[in-house]
Amino acid sequence: DVSGDPTFGELLGRVRETSLAALEHQEVPFERLVEVLAPDRSLARHPLFQVMLAVQNLGQAKLDLPGLRVAPASVGQGAAKFDLDVSLGEVVDGEGRPGGLRGSVTGSVDLFDAGTVERVGRWLVRVLSVVVEDPQVRVGQVELLSEAERYEVVAGWNATVEPVPEVTWVELFGEWVVRDAGAVAVVCGEERLTYGELDERSGRLAGVLAGLGVGVESVVGVVLERSVDVVVALLGVWKAGGAYVFVDPSYPVERVGVVLAEAGPVCVVTSRALAGGLPDGLGAAVVCLDDPGLDVAPVVAGPVLGEPGGAAYVMFTSGSSG
Repeated sequence: DVSGDPTFGELLGRVRETSLAALEHQEVPFERLVEVLAPDRSLARHPLFQVMLAVQNLGQAKLDLPGLRVAPASVGQGAAKFDLDVSLGEVVDGEGRPGGLRGSVTGSVDLFDAGTVERVGRWLVRVLSVVVEDPQVRVGQVELLSEAERYEVVAGWNATVEPVPEVTWVELFGEWVVRDAGAVAVVCGEERLTYGELDERSGRLAGVLAGLGVGVESVVGVVLERSVDVVVALLGVWKAGGAYVFVDPSYPVERVGVVLAEAGPVCVVTSRALAGGLPDGLGAAVVCLDDPGLDVAPVVAGPVLGEPGGAAYVMFTSGSSG
C-alpha cells in the first residue's frame, strides 16, 4: 500500500504489519485458499499471484559428514514458476557480520526476454540502494530509471521529428486525387464519395463561393447536419481560400444568429431543408448544397492557395474544448 506517498520507512512498517497479520493464517491449506478466493483460472499464470519475492534470512545450514568436505553448489533454476521470481539471501563475512544481499531474478520466457529481466534486476538494485542510503525518502521520489534510460524514454523514443513540406491541406488533398481518384475518401452511413467525386463537388462549390466574393481568409458559415456534404462544404470553402465557421443546426435559432453575426460570414452553406431555419436579417448570401443548379456549376479552375499558416476555421467555444 503506497497510498499517500509514504517514506520508505513508513512503507516498510506497513509491509511488516501486513506480513505479521498474514502469519496468523499460515496453517490455512493452499487448496482452501484457492477455493475461497475462487480466482479466474488460467494455465498461463499462477492463480493467486504472478510475482514472488523470497528473502532467505536464516543462517546457512551446515552438513557435517565424517571424512568428507561439503560445500553448497548452485544448480540454477529450471522452468519459471511465476511471471517473475525474485530470490534474495543475506550475505555475511567470515566473522558473521552482515555483508549485504545477493540474489537472482527469474522471468517467464513467455513474457520477458533476457534483457528485460536484467533491467528489472538493475532497477531493484537501484531502488534498494536509494532507500538504504535514505530510509526517509518518499517512494514517489525514488528514481527507477538511470539517466541514460530516462533520456532514451523521454528523448530517444520520441525523436520522431520529420520535415513537413510547406504546403496547404488543399494541396495535399490534390496529390491524393492524382494518386488514386477512385479510392473511397468519405463514408457516412450508406453514402460514400471517392477522391475524384469529392474533388469535383468541392470544386463546383468553390467556384460558386468565389463568385460570391469568398477569397483568402474570408469567413464562410456552414450549417449542415452530419453527412458527406459537410466534407464537401469544408473542402469547398478551403479551395476558395476561405475559413469556415461551423454551426450545429440543432442549436437554438438565437444561438445560430449570434454566432453568424459575430463571425460576419460572406455567405452561408447549408441545405434547402435547413435554409428556412436560418435567422432573419442574416445579411449574407445562402448557398444550398442540394440546389440542382450546383450540379452544373463550373468547377473552379484551381484552388486559391493561401499560406500554410493561414486561417482554416473559426470556432466559438466556452473554453472547455480549448
